[in-house]
Amino acid sequence: MAKLINIFLDEILTTIRKISELLKDKTLDDFKSNYHVVENVIKYLNIISEAARHVPDEVKQEFNGIPWEELINLRNIENNPEHLNLVWNIATNKLTEISAIIEEVLN
Repeated sequence: MAKLINIFLDEILTTIRKISELLKDKTLDDFKSNYHVVENVIKYLNIISEAARHVPDEVKQEFNGIPWEELINLRNIENNPEHLNLVWNIATNKLTEISAIIEEVLN
């Protein structure tokens, strides 16, 4: 079971790194003006959401510093009218915090 949990956590961490690399040296205006980057970031957020959804409840309780519900709800990000600003904020701020917590869990 631990190996399976690590697979999901590693998938989340790897995907966060992909988002970080994709947005490297970009501004919010750069992000908003590049449809392909926006679509890829949203796709990656959906991957994170799906991986978080499969983490068992007991693990979520043990590592309650990770905002599991927020991660799971990333798949609903496009339903927000301000989704581009929200996506940017999550991708450039919130995921960095989450990444640090997951790295601690995996080490």
